[in-house]
Amino acid sequence: MAGVVEDYVEGVDDTLPLVAVAEAAYALVYAHRKLGLIPNHLPHIGHADESSIFRAILIEKERVLSEYAKRHDIDWVTLKA
Repeated sequence: MAGVVEDYVEGVDDTLPLVAVAEAAYALVYAHRKLGLIPNHLPHIGHADESSIFRAILIEKERVLSEYAKRHDIDWVTLKA
């Protein structure tokens, strides 16, 4: 996700839809927050909210992100696993 935002901001990949970039940026900001919906210190479920956000974006923007991965020689199958 960081690569998507970085490549868009730097103008490396200007074919990315702004909404996909905005969702990727949101996921990154949310993941770095100290406080989320589920406290990170809880064993086994502490990062479930961050994971859910990333998975939702990967699923919702699969076509756009898989095309991005292909253009940048990123293994999409490994990335979405």
